[in-house]
Amino acid sequence: MVLRILYFLGLEYLHSNGISHRDIKPENLLLDKELNLVIADFGSAAKCRAEDNKPIEFKSNVVVGSIECNAPEINMDKFYYGEKADLFSAGVCLFFMTTGSSPFREASIQDEYFEKLWKKETVAYWAPHNSHHLSLEFKDLFERISERDSSKRLDMAGIRAHPWMKGEVYKSIDLYAVMEQRVEAYHKRYKRELQSKAEKDSFFSKFGFTMIMPPQIEPSAAEKAMYVDSFYSTATSECAEINSKLEKRKLLPLSPMRSGSLSDDQVGSDESFKEAEEEARKDMTVSSTDKIASRADSD
Repeated sequence: MVLRILYFLGLEYLHSNGISHRDIKPENLLLDKELNLVIADFGSAAKCRAEDNKPIEFKSNVVVGSIECNAPEINMDKFYYGEKADLFSAGVCLFFMTTGSSPFREASIQDEYFEKLWKKETVAYWAPHNSHHLSLEFKDLFERISERDSSKRLDMAGIRAHPWMKGEVYKSIDLYAVMEQRVEAYHKRYKRELQSKAEKDSFFSKFGFTMIMPPQIEPSAAEKAMYVDSFYSTATSECAEINSKLEKRKLLPLSPMRSGSLSDDQVGSDESFKEAEEEARKDMTVSSTDKIASRADSD
């Protein structure tokens, strides 16, 4: 019942200016200091009316919005109308704000909750929400906004004329009081949950129940040796393959080490490495000179 007028008036204003939001969800509905509704996040918004005021068809292969609030035609049809999709998402948000839970996981025939809606199995659909004591007017409004066939879905004029929209509306001062009560109730419920958890923990510890974690098994010496030998064998074969390539280029060969590091005896100092590299280059130069000379003699 809270903010029902402002909620749909905000969408009506957007649509009257030829703009479709395309990402209506609870996270994008904010309140300012005066408790005026603010529709946020226009990252997916787009022009929904052509110059002749005809509705623009949006392609369904371009995914926008959130799956739990999206209209079914966004995922099912070849195209959809932005205004119709916005109203469907608004109905989902209205359900969430009224009951505190989502009406379904997603608007598809694979979803068991949405399936009951589009099959008109209303008694079975509303049964889990009986504790909320929802009015018949609200149920009727939601069913007509969440119509699977967008051509049969309630439009903005129909929403404004619906009996549920003509019910009680809070003034700002009353709305403040209601929201304070809800926040206080939430804090009390949260404290009860913490207290219940503490009592459960105290009960289990009192009777000696503890969480037993599976022990970490330390590998045996034989398993460690097997792992090291396997690693060394793999490293040796890889080094042999690399050495064959390095030898062709007159570079120093590699050797696998169990310790994981190279000592000075194994690789030598920087000076010895430079000397070896220089010798390799000289050998390559001499080899190339000999080849050129042999060709000249043959000519």
